[in-house]
Amino acid sequence: MATSYRPLRLPSKGLYQHFKGGRYLVLGVWATLEAKDASSSTLVIYRREEDKDNPKARHWARPLDEFVEEVTWPSLERKPRFVPVEAP
Repeated sequence: MATSYRPLRLPSKGLYQHFKGGRYLVLGVWATLEAKDASSSTLVIYRREEDKDNPKARHWARPLDEFVEEVTWPSLERKPRFVPVEAP
């Protein structure tokens, strides 16, 4: 039986725009070695941009597949749920 592998598209640390309008800082990626499917066991760790200087701020973890999946933005374009924000 042939096995199909997809390359992982790991997001870099930095600022991302969420399709609903918020801006978030990606802090890193966490993965477990126990899961059979690496893309579903890999989590992207992030927090809101406005909380960057608050050490007690809430952090979120989202599965990599969800972080990079294409969704419909308010402009009706299909793009990833989070897109990198260009540096000024």
